Amino acid sequence: SSAASDVYKRQTIEGNTIERNGGEGVFVGDSSEAEIINNRITDNKPNAEGKFGDGIEVVENGKVTIRNNTITGNARLGVGLWDNAQAKIQSNTITKNKSHGVNIGYSGTSGETVQAEFLDNVINDNGGCGLSIDDDPGIRITGTGNETRGNTYDGICGPGAGKVPYDFWKR
Repeated sequence: SSAASDVYKRQTIEGNTIERNGGEGVFVGDSSEAEIINNRITDNKPNAEGKFGDGIEVVENGKVTIRNNTITGNARLGVGLWDNAQAKIQSNTITKNKSHGVNIGYSGTSGETVQAEFLDNVINDNGGCGLSIDDDPGIRITGTGNETRGNTYDGICGPGAGKVPYDFWKR
């Protein structure tokens, strides 16, 4: 690959207000890597076809570090991870999204893999679950120090809820 495409595939998004976009606030896919740090990602709406409305979406072998962001008030998900996404999600406040705070899996493909590490996040007051997790065998969840409170459904739900380790929670 060329140097230009390599630069395109590794980005840092830092210190921004990302709001009122159609589709997603931040989209990472096509084997790209991104650090998403110290942003306010809010009020993103569905696209013209009425789909999406997520704060951050990571798909198609995308790899991200999501750190110290406020992700709130999006029309669907705070964060969506599927199609072989890898994510380190640390010290974020993910609140008041219309559906789930974080959605893992559910791409419609079988045998999906997602690796997600959650450290010291607050995932509260979302319209669905704090975390909704599919049951594909390749989904792996790790982490510690997280809080999920006040979500309309449970802190964690979905057929893959058992993938969350015992020490996932803030003590």
